[in-house]
Amino acid sequence: MKKYLGPIFGALLAISLPGAATAQDAPKATGAATVNPASLALARQILTVAFPPERREAMYARVMNSIVTQVRASMEKAHPSGDKEFDALVDREMHHMVDEMQQIVDAHIPDYFEGMARAYSRSFSPDELKQILAFAQTPTGQRYFQRSTTLVQDPDVAAANQRMMADMQAKLPEMTRQMMEDVKAYVAKKDEKKQSSVLEPVN
Repeated sequence: MKKYLGPIFGALLAISLPGAATAQDAPKATGAATVNPASLALARQILTVAFPPERREAMYARVMNSIVTQVRASMEKAHPSGDKEFDALVDREMHHMVDEMQQIVDAHIPDYFEGMARAYSRSFSPDELKQILAFAQTPTGQRYFQRSTTLVQDPDVAAANQRMMADMQAKLPEMTRQMMEDVKAYVAKKDEKKQSSVLEPVN
């Protein structure tokens, strides 16, 4: 089961909002440049226009569902089980996992977009932010921001994703084996050093 659900979980993490920890447990940002209040206000305006708060949960749900569908298709092609009952079990577990992750994503959406606003305010000058806001308010800008998050569903993008996933799945067993060997070697070396220190005679 892990062979089938692991790639899905990894793909979801790749596109989910960063921040599995609760807000109070999350590490504080360090070394970040001071945020200009006026720039921050502009950045918040941009994100509100480009990604209306009432649509954000649905937006992320569509992206997650599209990614999962693509991963599932890639897995079925690479590892056909031929067992309908098993496939149904995998699908049930997959949808359960997606539902659980979606709840986490939804809870972190406000925090994520506030972080994005602060990033915008540090990355662009006030004049640039005004130009971005003006673009976001145009019909073309509205369409650009709305479509930019759904392009993962485009057939060409989906096909490219599946080719990439197939190559990653082919490489994963060797990478896992090498990682386990490295970990075992590290643990053995640490144990050897610990035993040597215990056996050293005291002068």
